[in-house]
Amino acid sequence: MISTKEFEMIREIKGKNELEHIKRISKIGDRFVGTEGDRKVIRYIRREFKALGLEIKETKIKVPTFIELEEPVLRLEATGEQFAAIPPYFSPSTPEEGIRAEVVAIGEGEDKDYENADVRGKVVLLGETGLGYSKFWLGTFAERAANYGAVGLIVIHPMPWPYRMSMEAGNSNIQNRFCSKRLPALCISGIDGARLMYRLGKGEAFIYLNVQTTMEERESVVVSGIKRGATLPQERIVLLAIGITDLLPEQMTT
Repeated sequence: MISTKEFEMIREIKGKNELEHIKRISKIGDRFVGTEGDRKVIRYIRREFKALGLEIKETKIKVPTFIELEEPVLRLEATGEQFAAIPPYFSPSTPEEGIRAEVVAIGEGEDKDYENADVRGKVVLLGETGLGYSKFWLGTFAERAANYGAVGLIVIHPMPWPYRMSMEAGNSNIQNRFCSKRLPALCISGIDGARLMYRLGKGEAFIYLNVQTTMEERESVVVSGIKRGATLPQERIVLLAIGITDLLPEQMTT
């Protein structure tokens, strides 16, 4: 149960102010570690923390970053029809020339869905049933598809626009954040998913898929804003300006 003092502090938090900061940061665009967007956000946070009179501490980190090198392409070979698509975070690249392959609809992507399917050398399509595939973590599903011989992955999401998923395993274990195998992947909307499924039903199953990305470790900093107690300076409130899921366990203790 929170104390009266803690309750008074919570009441001082203004949702309108939080939303304004979110809007300003969102306008910066891509903010992955080590990018120009990351550096701009760090400068913004430093400035805001300083204006609040907080003591500023910076902790160096080195973590994976993900960058799209060019616009992805997903095109139906038979008609030239293109689909709006977005790669999940940490999707590997296709070869520079892209992939031309048959698409195989595989349902939810569990082992049982592969029992009577031949996906070797093909691109697996997940989420053709119902409204689509609403999961976020694709790592284990991509690894399973790769183990069965697939060369790429397309995911239909329920949203009416392509949704950014992640190639992480989603196992809450940072040391095993990624599976041993990954596949180049793209997500398309539920609307485009219906269009693609219609074409597959007509026997037009060959697509061209091109994803060009880079994933490497880059350096950045965790910016901490510290407010020390007026009468008990050893007690403090610390604000961290980075998602701690991007930190390694040993970095979380700093």
